[in-house]
Amino acid sequence: APERVVKNRGKRPWNDQERTAVKRRLAKKIALKMVPGKQDCLMCIAKESPVLSARTWKD
Repeated sequence: APERVVKNRGKRPWNDQERTAVKRRLAKKIALKMVPGKQDCLMCIAKESPVLSARTWKD
């Protein structure tokens, strides 16, 4: 069986602009202490595109 290649990017710290953008878009989920789903994350990235363009929905 072929081995899976896993890219280890390491952790990249969030800057203040990224934190603010995520808090603005996901404030309701944060207040309800709910984990946002994939669609929530993709919507957040799309609406805050210049700030979050380097992020994926997983990071």
